[in-house]
Amino acid sequence: MFNVVMITGVTSLAIICHLLREDNKRLALKARFGEQQERYTSTRLAREPECVPAAPEPFAHQDIRQFVAGRSQEWNVRVG
Repeated sequence: MFNVVMITGVTSLAIICHLLREDNKRLALKARFGEQQERYTSTRLAREPECVPAAPEPFAHQDIRQFVAGRSQEWNVRVG
């Protein structure tokens, strides 16, 4: 009887410790990821200009291919 109780108790304790350790690792990763995301967001917002120019609206007579080509050239200028 004593052996059954000891084996069951030790096994349960080992499983509980393992689950707590895994949960702790997961929470630590979430906290670290949240801090990194917060830093990235704050630096990105600091670098963005206050006034972002509005995108030109396509005219009814303008071909969609010309509009997309113009937008992609603007994007390349801003990124490059």
